[in-house]
Order: sequence, then structure tokens, then C-alpha cells
Amino acid sequence: MFNSWTLKVRDFGKISKADIRVTPFMMLVGENNSGKSYILELLWGVFKNLNSLFKNQFDEDRDFIDLCSKLNEKIKNSVTYDIWEQDSITTIDINEEQQKKLMEILNRSLKKEKDWLVKEIFNHSMEIGSLEILRDMFYNLKVEISMQNILSTEIVKKDGADEGQEVSVSKKAFFFQLLLYDPNEKEEEDLFLYVADTNNAIVEGAARAVMLRIATMLVCRGFSDSRSLMLSRKSSRKRSVQLETPVYFPASRTGFMHTYQSIISNQNQIFKEMLKNSELIKLFGQNSATNPALRLTAPVNDFLEKLSDIYIDEDQQTRYAEELSFLKQKIFNGTITKDQAQDIQFVPEQGKGIPLHVTSSLVAELAPLSLFLESQYDPQLLIIEESESHLHVGKQLELVRLFFRLINKGKAIWLTTHSDSFAQQVNNLLTLSRHPQKEKLFSELGYEAADTLSDIASSSCYQFYKSPEGNTIVEEVELGEYGYAIPTFNSVLEKLLNETVKIQDFGDKDD
Repeated sequence: MFNSWTLKVRDFGKISKADIRVTPFMMLVGENNSGKSYILELLWGVFKNLNSLFKNQFDEDRDFIDLCSKLNEKIKNSVTYDIWEQDSITTIDINEEQQKKLMEILNRSLKKEKDWLVKEIFNHSMEIGSLEILRDMFYNLKVEISMQNILSTEIVKKDGADEGQEVSVSKKAFFFQLLLYDPNEKEEEDLFLYVADTNNAIVEGAARAVMLRIATMLVCRGFSDSRSLMLSRKSSRKRSVQLETPVYFPASRTGFMHTYQSIISNQNQIFKEMLKNSELIKLFGQNSATNPALRLTAPVNDFLEKLSDIYIDEDQQTRYAEELSFLKQKIFNGTITKDQAQDIQFVPEQGKGIPLHVTSSLVAELAPLSLFLESQYDPQLLIIEESESHLHVGKQLELVRLFFRLINKGKAIWLTTHSDSFAQQVNNLLTLSRHPQKEKLFSELGYEAADTLSDIASSSCYQFYKSPEGNTIVEEVELGEYGYAIPTFNSVLEKLLNETVKIQDFGDKDD
């Protein structure tokens, strides 16, 4: 069961209206300068800044305080003699009304902070009329509470001794697990673990931690999952759930790949010098994400910073070995790697490694995809502008296969495209996904089951239209029997075909 919700945007830049229902595979199409990148960057920014939205609003919101208080009472009533002495387990259901209330609280925060959020994302003040996240389906959730023994380390100082000695001590602690039951899969998914000792102050923090985890999960599950939050046995300090930010692959990746090290180096140096000026510290803030030295949007800056710190993770290489092999054999005809100086190189199938700046633009454009797949980051969501850029049509078709394989591996991919061939390959593979004789077609066409989606409902497509007034209206393209009939491509192709026929027949008619 994939996560799905709708981003409702009004009067943002050129976009007058957009209702974007997110799915694991999402394709945005439309004319240049119609606002596709705006929407993708806005979505990235929601994930990136979700904790700040919670921090700015939730602990001051009466409804959130009330939700936590009621859950805390249930927790207290559930911690009985049985769970203490007999290692029993008790559960508390999190119903749909509680989840709806959390979404209402989040949307109040978005309404209040939308201007701040847009400035954080775009490094520039931009007007936005309204911003909401809507969902009509909720999860079957429960909190499971148990008592378990944990080992902790304490310093014991003997009489007359100058220094203490570390000893391991076994103590009882409460374990709070948030579980999601998927009726389709008929199994439970462990979403969250919170551990607290029997100190009342820490136990009371469990309700807040659970509610925050549910709020993040309602937006981020499957796209930007939270890591498990665990509190120290001796601390009741409030902490935020850490989110794994999606990676945004900007347009013009070739240029960024050739210059990112210099950009980051110069940016950091200039920023340090500027922050020595006390007036600038007041203006931008000591920890501000806005860097006056570099006028890039936050997702692009994040991409560059991650590139500068990226390293190869052997576990990720193993996890995505098949996909990396596909990328190597079907698209690159070689391998992306890093040399001892951490410079990116391309190693052809037959030949020695060569620096990235003397490779083809195809290699430079897709090198970051290869690097992030086998990196320490392992982003769940890949947001890619102009995914087919610099690729021959044949390579575009293979890239669609790779994207579907990654989705089957648990990734989500949101992209923009200006290629009718790329979109048609999406349509072909979606049609093949539900074809009654797909096994025979696999054999005849050279495809595999991994090239198709097990659930075609996990895909969506949006057309960005320019109105006569110059604004953009976004509409969902319906998934038909043979995929998406995309007007922005079909109308141009039909016009081109008619012109071709007219030109070719014109002389014949004269004869």
C-alpha cells in the first residue's frame, strides 16, 4: 500500500491552480516555463522543512496538545501490574479521527508559514496564495507497549577510589512501537520505536513522540521516511524525528558535475568571510540555510553539497547491484567511479578511466544517478528535472526501464520530461504491466517482469497548460487503456505529421 496525498497549490508564480496527487512514479509534462520545476522544488521543500513546520506550530497548537494529552492518559491506564510483572503486551489504536486532526494541524502550520517556506526553498521571496496537503485515506495504526530489559552503563565508584568504573546494569524499560497493518499484504509494518525507562517524565514524552511520528509518516512514508527516535534513559528532552531528504537532480547537470567542487569551495569561503561581518550575521542568521554568496535554490544547493560529501557504500552497491549493472550495460557502456583523489571518473567497458570533463554529456548527466544509488544517502525519492536530457532516443527508452526497476525496488521517482519518446515508453511499459499475455511479449520484445509495475495505480501524470492569460493550470492526465494520452505531445506530433504529409504531397499534386 503506497502513500498518496494531494498537494493543493493556488496562485504560486505562474501557477494559478494545481492539485498534485503524489504517487511512487509521477511524470510532469508541459511547455517550457510553465511551472513544472516550481512544483517539484516546492514538494522537495515540504519534505526538507517538515520538522521546522512542526517545531514552529505543533507544540503551541491546542489540538496537538489535546491529542498528546489523551494518548498519554491511555498510556498511563495501559501501564498496569500485568505489563510490569508478567511481560505482557498492550496496544492502543490510533484512529482515523486522530490522523485527520494531525493533518488539520499540519495545514494550519502550512497556512501560517507558507511565505517563510517558499523563501527557504527558492532563496527568494515569492507570493503564494494557498498551500495545503490533503488526503482521503488513512492508516490502520496501533501503539504496542511492552516492558523489556535493557542494558545500560553506569559509573560505580568504590569507597576511597579516585575514579569510577563502568559497569553494565540491566533495567526495565518501556518499549513503544508504532505498527501499521496493511490489509492487502496482511502483515504489520514496524514504523517507529521509542524507548523510555520507568521515569514518569520520560514516559509522558512517548505520547508526543508517537504523535509526531504519525504526522511525519502521513506525509513522508515511502518518500522521505523518518528514522526511529530513541530517547536516552536519563533524558526527557524533546527531540525531533530526523527525516531523510529526497535528492533533487536539477536541470543542466552536466555543468554542475563539472563545477560543483569549485562552487562549494568558493561558496563556503565567501560565506565564512561574510559572516565575520556582524551586520550580515544579523541579516542572515548564524545558522541560516540562505547563503548570500550563492543564488541557487535550496534543492540545487542540497544536491551540490551532497555531491561534495558523497562516498561509495558497499551495502548500497550490493542492494542495487542489478540496477547498477543495467545502468552500466544498457546506458553507460561503462562504470562511474571515484579515484583516490575522490574525483569522478568514467571507466569504459574496454579501456582505462577518464575524467568526467572529457566524457560525453550522457555520462555527465546520469553520473549523479549512479553515484547516489551506491552512496551512503540511499534516498527513497529521486526528483529529476528533464530526465532524458542529452540522451539518444534509444537510451531514453532504457532509462524508463531503469526507473521502473528502481520503483520495484522501493524507490519513488518524480520527473519532468519534454520527450514524447520517453513518455511513449512509459505508456508501453504500463500497458505491458497489465497485458493478459505479457509473459509472451516479454520473450518477443526482450523485456522482463522487472521492467513493468505490479500496480499501475502507483503512477500518475500531470499536464501543465498555459492559459490565454499567461497563467498555468495543472490537470491530471487520465490513465487510459494504453497509458497517458498527453495533449502537449500529441497535438504537436499531429501538427508535424499533417505538415509532413502536406509538404511531401505538395509537389506531386502540382505534377
